[in-house]
Amino acid sequence: MKNTTTAGNRAPALRWGGRMIALILAVLGLATAMLVSGCPMSAPPAFNLDFVGVTTGGAQDIALARKIIEAGDVPNPEYIPIEGFLSEHAIPLPRVDETRTLYATGAVSWNRDFDEITPLVTLQVGFGTNIDRATFTREPLNLCLVIDKSGSMNDVIDERTRATKWEAVRIALDRLLSNLNSDDRVSVVTFDEDAIALLQGAADMTDRLRDAPPGENPVLDYVLTAALFEEQGMDIRVLSTWGKRLEALGLWYDQLLSESLGKHERGATPITGVNTRDLHSRGQQHQEGRRDKLITNVIVESPSATPLGLPAVPASENQDELNKHARKTLPEFLSAAIEGTNKAYADDNRPTADIFLPHVDAYCMGQLLQMLMLATVVEGCLIGINPYGQPGVEAYKQNMNEILNS
Repeated sequence: MKNTTTAGNRAPALRWGGRMIALILAVLGLATAMLVSGCPMSAPPAFNLDFVGVTTGGAQDIALARKIIEAGDVPNPEYIPIEGFLSEHAIPLPRVDETRTLYATGAVSWNRDFDEITPLVTLQVGFGTNIDRATFTREPLNLCLVIDKSGSMNDVIDERTRATKWEAVRIALDRLLSNLNSDDRVSVVTFDEDAIALLQGAADMTDRLRDAPPGENPVLDYVLTAALFEEQGMDIRVLSTWGKRLEALGLWYDQLLSESLGKHERGATPITGVNTRDLHSRGQQHQEGRRDKLITNVIVESPSATPLGLPAVPASENQDELNKHARKTLPEFLSAAIEGTNKAYADDNRPTADIFLPHVDAYCMGQLLQMLMLATVVEGCLIGINPYGQPGVEAYKQNMNEILNS
C-alpha cells in the first residue's frame, strides 16, 4: 500500500493583466452609464418554445435560423443570438505582445440590436499563447482515458441523426488519437454500474469492521487467525484461488502484503496458488513440506454460468471408468477437490482457512478487496509496522540509477 504525498504543489492560477482589468471595467462602466442615462431597454421578446424546441444561446439556434432562411422565410431576431454566431464563426482577437506562455485577451463592441432600439454590448474574451506551433515540440503524453460503458451510453443525443453517446465518444476518440504522436502512450479504463456496486461492497465491509463483533467480523477474524498461526512459525501465507479467474486477486494481494508489512524483519510471505492446477506441484510441498504455511482457500459458492455436466460415453470407451460420475457437474467435482484437500491437510495437522464468496460480482469483489486492505492495516497496527510506504525498494532504484549513469 502506497501513500505518496507531493509537497509544494499549487493549483494553476490565471492572472489578468492591467489592460484586461481596464477593459472589463470599461464595459461595466458603459453598461452602467446606459442604465443611468435612461437609454431605452426593451424587454426580451416572447419566445415560442413549442416552435423552436431549444432555448437561445447556442449553435442550435443558428441552425434553426438557417433552416428558416432555406425554407424562404425570415427568422425572428431572437433565433440568431450572438453566442450562436460566435460558436460558428471564428473572430480573431487582437494579438498581444506577451511573454507569458498563456495569456488572456479580449475585445468589446457596442451596437444596436436588430430592432435598432436595444443597445447591445458584446464582450469577447479569449486565450492566446506565444508558442510557435511550427517549432514547438511537446513531451510525450501518458494518457489514461476513463470511459463510461453503462447502458446510458446508448441514449440518443441527436434526434435528427439518432446519434448516441457512444458515437459521440467514438468521434471524440478519433479526433484525439489523430493528434497523438508515435511516442505517446494511451491506456483505456472502462466503468459502468459495477463501479457503484464495487464501492458499495467496500463501504459495507468497512461498516462490518467498525460494528461487527469478533466471530462475525471478517477483517478481525482473518487478522487474528493469521497472527495466531504466525506466532507458531507459520509465516508463509498461501492464498489458494480455486479457479484461474481469481488468480489476479492473489497476485494483487501478494504485492499488497509484501510491500505493506515486509519491514523491520517482520511480515508474512504471501504466495498465490491456483487449484486444482497447482495441486500436483505445490500441493505436495504443502502436504509434506515444512510446517510454515497457512493455506487460505478462496471459494466461490455459486457459479457464474450454467454448470456443465460430465457426459456418459459408450462402455467400450469407458477406459477411465468415469461413467460412474456421469451427470455430475464441474462445481461438484471442484467442491469434492476442496473438501478432500482440506481433509488431507487436517489429517496431518496443517491449518487451513476458508474465505467464501457468494458470487464473483462487483459487490462481492468490493467486499473482498476492502477486507484484505483493512486486514493489512489492522495487522500492521498489531505488529507495530507502518503499512504505508515502501522504503526498502528505494535501495535497488538508487543502485540501478547509479549503474545506468556510470
